[in-house]
Amino acid sequence: MTQNRQIEDLLTLLHEEREALLGGDYDQLERLANAKEQAVKAIQAQSMPRGILANLQKRLERNMAMLGAAAEGVRDARQRLAQLRSGHETQMYDRLGASRTIRPPRHELEHKA
Repeated sequence: MTQNRQIEDLLTLLHEEREALLGGDYDQLERLANAKEQAVKAIQAQSMPRGILANLQKRLERNMAMLGAAAEGVRDARQRLAQLRSGHETQMYDRLGASRTIRPPRHELEHKA
């Protein structure tokens, strides 16, 4: 495989990873991480111009920051759900960015005659 093709493959993987993160398709991340690791290993085995390496490094760092933010979002969501389960109200944002108070569900039976 040529050097240019390896770079193109890695750039494609980084783009796919970015799209998966932005789209919330987290089930794709493990597959992409494995493929990305293999692509980086193949590129590391060769000498590349600094400009190309700097561009790849910048894109890798961007995606790493996005992965970190996604992981933090999942942790925050778990924490909010735990608050609701323990009976506490919590503040959340809806899809449009509006803040809402979420109250835990009431577990009451309604008796009807």
